[in-house]
Amino acid sequence: MHEPHINYNPNSGDPNAPTNPRLLAAMHGVARNDNPETRLELYSALLDSTLLLPLPPPPEGHAPGFVTPDENTPLNLIMLQDAGGRVVLPAFTDTTALMAWDSSGFSYVGLSAPLLLTTAYEEQISAVVLNVAGPTGGEISQSEIAILAQGALPQGDNAYAFPADTPLLVSYPDPMPPDSLLSQLHRSLASHPEIASAHLVKVVLPNGEPHLLVGVAFNDVQDDNVIVAAMQDLVATVQGAVPVDIMLDFMVLAGDALSGSILSSGVHIYQVGL
Repeated sequence: MHEPHINYNPNSGDPNAPTNPRLLAAMHGVARNDNPETRLELYSALLDSTLLLPLPPPPEGHAPGFVTPDENTPLNLIMLQDAGGRVVLPAFTDTTALMAWDSSGFSYVGLSAPLLLTTAYEEQISAVVLNVAGPTGGEISQSEIAILAQGALPQGDNAYAFPADTPLLVSYPDPMPPDSLLSQLHRSLASHPEIASAHLVKVVLPNGEPHLLVGVAFNDVQDDNVIVAAMQDLVATVQGAVPVDIMLDFMVLAGDALSGSILSSGVHIYQVGL
């Protein structure tokens, strides 16, 4: 596991211990009214937070409390098994929530949420459960972890967005994917007459691994629902042809700088009528 960002002691009254008021407010907002706007604020607040993670009981002779391992010290975090048998990672927004779960005096560390989510993604953890015993809690699913670990914000239906200031490196897709994937992409794109063209690039994200991205340009479509339906169909019809070692995403091309980079750096893989 990666080096922790910061550590706290729940029994010390440490004035620097995180309270995450924005994240807690966002969690309350989703609980009251779960909609795209409250979800967006929740994910944004989560990526800006520091979460507390309990550690197993300390060795005999060592008092519980905060632990300060160096970068070469592995952290053995506590995992839980939920009712469905999944292995999940408990995390807490503040010391009150941590001690509501267990007040016996755990050692624990504080990790920045991006670091925690990256680790959860790499370890293929089924879910991160926030504030197991409340008073306000929730679950970050495996699919949400995969998106958030890249610094992106989930938007439902396998879609996600990046904050406006997210730096992305766009380049030529070298090496090119197998012909079988390119053929399936062409078939799926050609099945939608509303799609004008498509370009393929390699994208490197701030907190993620390089992956392929297909930028899709539409004809003059006025109905956003048509575009959403087409993009969802592309994902559904192509995913079976994507090799296990390739990450592939789709994006609607517009008039922004990122779209311009995709058009200038990418491979033109589809043009309507050709």
